[in-house]
Amino acid sequence: MKNSNHSIIRTFGYSLFVIGFLFLFTTCKKETSKDETTTTETEEVAKVNEIQWNVKAIQADGKSLDVKAFDSNGNPFEIFAIQDSDQDVFLNVRAVVGSEKLPVKVLLNSEQFAPVAVITNQGNTYSLKAVSA
Repeated sequence: MKNSNHSIIRTFGYSLFVIGFLFLFTTCKKETSKDETTTTETEEVAKVNEIQWNVKAIQADGKSLDVKAFDSNGNPFEIFAIQDSDQDVFLNVRAVVGSEKLPVKVLLNSEQFAPVAVITNQGNTYSLKAVSA
């Protein structure tokens, strides 16, 4: 005559299920109190109105050259790409002449390479050149 182990395995399975359910029920019921929660303080970030990026030209061998605007007398002026604090895709390329920020524009031309120049409010143009150290 054979002895069946099915009733022992079934009893063990039921008791394991009940113990697991009680464990799950007691751990899920625990609530967090308001005293245990913490608040994180955020650090205030200073807002910058505009960011100025240097404009460089790259030679074929990988060296970078400064780009400057020159007037008719040969005086150099700085060229910057100006980024608004809210804008991170498009940059305004400007020449700083004294306290004025003048736009850098591509001039209309039918040739393959169009000249780039700084245009003043009076219509005068400054030429752009890459300068080595």
